[in-house]
Amino acid sequence: MLASLVDGVWFSTDSPASEEPVTIYVAVRNEATSTIAGKVIFSIDSENLPPVDFSVPAKGLVRVSKEYNFPRGKHSVSAQIEGESTSLGNRTISVSSPPPETMKEYVQEAGRTVVDTVEPIADKIEQRLEKTRDALAKIDPEIKTKKDSPLTTFVEKSKEIAAQKDVPFWRRTAAFALGALIIPVHYWMWVLGLVLIGIVFRMLRD
Repeated sequence: MLASLVDGVWFSTDSPASEEPVTIYVAVRNEATSTIAGKVIFSIDSENLPPVDFSVPAKGLVRVSKEYNFPRGKHSVSAQIEGESTSLGNRTISVSSPPPETMKEYVQEAGRTVVDTVEPIADKIEQRLEKTRDALAKIDPEIKTKKDSPLTTFVEKSKEIAAQKDVPFWRRTAAFALGALIIPVHYWMWVLGLVLIGIVFRMLRD
């Protein structure tokens, strides 16, 4: 099949709200001297959607589309002709929440925005503190499980640090301090989010 996609992937809107219908487009060009038919497979975050049939006359060009309701967040969208191994278009689309209509929705959206912003920062700080603590105390890096809480981990790591008799006292003390600091860092960002939501709520009331 002598077919190719033209200009990759594009959307009916580049800034949709979640659950707002968005039409995904590609253009298929026929480079052969006779009509060709096939299917275009659109993929959202590596998950294939049902294929869309197309038919293109000789030396012709047709637009192929698929409507999709994206959830909130960033999504990778790609397309390819069925039977072809090469991806022929890839774009990222950012989807926001619908505009808030009530005060409750406004506060909820503000909270989600705060969490999305500060959560990765908190994770990086926590990881650096853990790495520094383990290096100071000369203990093995921890392997986290979903059941581990910061407090439980602190107790377990404190026992390991206390057992490192060959490590200088100042290093063990610093490791203890960093281990204790991880606990408020783990939860502090959530507290910050609530404080910011409260500030926004008071500003809207004034």
